[in-house]
Amino acid sequence: VSAEPLVEAYSLKEFASNIDWFVLGGESGPKARIMKEEWVKDFIKDCSDFNIPFLFKQWGEYAPVNGVMTLVGVDAAGDLVDGINYAEYPVIKEKKKLSI
Repeated sequence: VSAEPLVEAYSLKEFASNIDWFVLGGESGPKARIMKEEWVKDFIKDCSDFNIPFLFKQWGEYAPVNGVMTLVGVDAAGDLVDGINYAEYPVIKEKKKLSI
């Protein structure tokens, strides 16, 4: 599942058993909308609880500054959540060759 850009909260719980990987990112560009910090942290928790690999790509134009989402620009916003880089990937299962 890719939630890019994330512009509203929702829950993974109902679909968690069908998710192999969750990719999340904020919106960039001149008309970017704010992605709330608590949404990101909720997804991090859900992915951890359901053992779903989690990749956080970027905050977008806004980043949390002293608990307030602030327009800082995509480069300054970066891709860290509380100083952590979430860059998990799913395990690729080896395909079996068919003998004919």
